[in-house]
Amino acid sequence: MKNVVVFGAGMAGLSVAYELSKNNVKVDLLEKDSQVGGLAKSFTKDGFTVDLGPHAFLIKDKEMLDTIKKLLKDNKLIHNTRKSRIYVEGKYFDWPLKIFNTILTLSPLVSMKIFFEYLAIKTKKNKIDDSFESYTINRFGKSLYEIFLKDYNTKLLGLSPNNISIDWAKQRIGLNGIADIIKQALFKNKNQTRTNKRKFYFPEQGGIGSIPLKFLEAIKNKDCKVYLNSFPIKIKKNMITFSNKKQEITKKYDAVISTIPLTESIKLLDDVPEDIKKSASNLKFRSTIFVYLVLKKEKFGKDHWIYFPHSEGEIFFNRLTEFKNFSEKTCPKDKTIVCAEITCNFEGKTWNLDEKTLIKNVKDKLIDLDFIKEAEVLDNFIRKEKYAYVVYDTNYSNNKDKVLRFLEENGIYSIGRFASFCHKNMAYSIDLGFKLARSLLLK
Repeated sequence: MKNVVVFGAGMAGLSVAYELSKNNVKVDLLEKDSQVGGLAKSFTKDGFTVDLGPHAFLIKDKEMLDTIKKLLKDNKLIHNTRKSRIYVEGKYFDWPLKIFNTILTLSPLVSMKIFFEYLAIKTKKNKIDDSFESYTINRFGKSLYEIFLKDYNTKLLGLSPNNISIDWAKQRIGLNGIADIIKQALFKNKNQTRTNKRKFYFPEQGGIGSIPLKFLEAIKNKDCKVYLNSFPIKIKKNMITFSNKKQEITKKYDAVISTIPLTESIKLLDDVPEDIKKSASNLKFRSTIFVYLVLKKEKFGKDHWIYFPHSEGEIFFNRLTEFKNFSEKTCPKDKTIVCAEITCNFEGKTWNLDEKTLIKNVKDKLIDLDFIKEAEVLDNFIRKEKYAYVVYDTNYSNNKDKVLRFLEENGIYSIGRFASFCHKNMAYSIDLGFKLARSLLLK
């Protein structure tokens, strides 16, 4: 293995390039954007450092943690205790759900209903799990499902929950029902899923984007060439044609690694069978609009992020993040910044709303909820990302497997959230990059 090309400089692409170049493999890294990091990039504006929504860096692997610390050098990793809540009808609930907080915050009537539903779940036999809806109702009961899970996931993926795969519930909720909520209240669980972890790391300075920038700095010092504003055009065996500064370059590589959406990788190949094209076209992604409001106040609140599951009163954003709670050094002392996330379809009605309308809708709703005052809003801006979430519909797994097999048969290694169509976190993507690089080094 002498030379490799990597499509995409997000966390997966950077980590595989880092590990290969560290071991004297020549790597060409192609990034369509002008900045590396993918969804994990940060940017600065008027003394603020902000990310694309919240990023909780969950690392279990000591070797990976040591690598990141070494890359960051003097920029220490803060070990935060996560605080996230759900806002429903004027009330806050801890998330992940805590049994005592949930019961005490809900009305006695609803709490009693949840209790009886729990008893019914324990005695029910032959449960059928064929969708997100059935899976969650069979474990949490209808009341908890309708209050906390139904509308939020509908908002997020743009699908009815009976059309969402049970895999989404297993990956995103992380709790296996009411019994798990009770156990977590009574016992410490060392094997918590990603969704339920209480502690996470975050760089003190530079936002989460400081990590991909340090990867970039390290690989530039090795035998790795980084092409920004560049993207692949065609794959023919191991001959890759890519665009760089409006020039087309064709080179031969020993291995091709893709971290770009697998639907984009398929378009690079000739003679793709119709059934593979159909499977690829059935794989859907969700886009996200990030609306940022600069506030003239020291803090907005204590939460890292807040979920808004319902659309009552036209709350069309699904999550609100305050970066200052990740690190005090992201904002000036007397100001803060919040980010509202709106998931939508690319080029759909919401995506195509003008910026003034989007900002006004978010600002007016936060004022209406009595979260902020008009006079506190100093500035605003927007960022958009075409690819933010993979959509786990009930047929996604078959479609994904078909496409990935075809790409593998054509010598393309697919890793990362969008290339492998798997909604996992940053640490998982970095780990995939390291593992793939190490396996290629053995060839």
